[in-house]
Amino acid sequence: MPTRLSLSMPAPWARAPLRAASMCGLIGLACSTSPENRGTVAVPPETPTTRPPDSGQLPPGVEAPLYSGEWTAPSYAELDDLPLPEADDGRGYVWLDTSEVSLRLDPTLRDPVTAAAACGVVVLACHDAGTRNYHGCLANGPQCASDTPWTEAELCCPASCVDRYIAARSAGLNEPDAVLEAIYGDTSCIPGLVDARTGGAR
Repeated sequence: MPTRLSLSMPAPWARAPLRAASMCGLIGLACSTSPENRGTVAVPPETPTTRPPDSGQLPPGVEAPLYSGEWTAPSYAELDDLPLPEADDGRGYVWLDTSEVSLRLDPTLRDPVTAAAACGVVVLACHDAGTRNYHGCLANGPQCASDTPWTEAELCCPASCVDRYIAARSAGLNEPDAVLEAIYGDTSCIPGLVDARTGGAR
């Protein structure tokens, strides 16, 4: 008789296809429903925004940030009515339920892990080849106002993610991998993520 495993997954992780880092993979909040629940972030297309690092000069091998046009920023409001059955105890939604494993999404969960997923979702929603690159999205997209991004009202990335991204690109990583390194690497720009991942306090 197989052992039945029940996991409660933070919803942003389960809906953010930036990195298959969890057991369940990431599905993508940015691709979900209710565009009316999202805010619009706009920059005039004819005047791309570039915000260089504080030094004023990019290291060799690091592309300039590109950021122009309009895009739709994901919102936590999109998690209020997921197209999934509710869990029996009323806590979250059932994503997968078999004789061997039960996976549940909890939209109310907020911690460094969900903050990392939220940042990844923001970058994915922003990125548009030729219009907004990853560097531009990290530098100019929604930025967290505090050191506890999981307490923010909307999805965001800490400002330090830009520096982590630049360091990863300087080390030779390609653009998508540099985003992953910035968010999920050993020097993650998400406060508390490394401790959470290694079993420390979350």
